[in-house]
Amino acid sequence: KNPTAWHLFNFGFISLYQNLLLLWIACPSLVAYTAASKCDGTTKNLVLLDYIATILCLLFVVMESIADNQQYEFQTEKYRRRRQQKNTNGSQELNGEYLDGFKSTGIFGIVRKPNYAAEQSIWICFYL
Repeated sequence: KNPTAWHLFNFGFISLYQNLLLLWIACPSLVAYTAASKCDGTTKNLVLLDYIATILCLLFVVMESIADNQQYEFQTEKYRRRRQQKNTNGSQELNGEYLDGFKSTGIFGIVRKPNYAAEQSIWICFYL
C-alpha cells in the first residue's frame, strides 16, 4: 500500500540481504576449493574419503526427497479426510496419525524431522 516502504524493503531485503545470504552459502565451497588447491595452482587428487562423502551426501539428498514425498502424501490425505468429515457431518472420524495431525510412519517413524537431519548431515559430509 505504501510504495516507498515497498521500495525500501525491496532494496534492503531482496536486493542486499538475499545476495549476502547466497554469498554466505557459497563461502564453504570457496574454502574447500582453496584448501584443496596448492600454491602453484595444481589440485590434490581425490581420496577415498571424498568418494564416501559424495555418496553420503547423495544419499541424504535422496532421504530429503523421500521425506518430502511422504509428508506431501500424508498432508494431502489428511486434508482430504477432513473435507470428507465435514461433508458427512462428522460421521467419519479421523484416526491414527491423521487424528494426531503428524506423520509417524515411514521415515518419520525413525526420525521425527528427517529433512532437518538430512540437511545437517549434508553439511557434515561437505566438511569431510
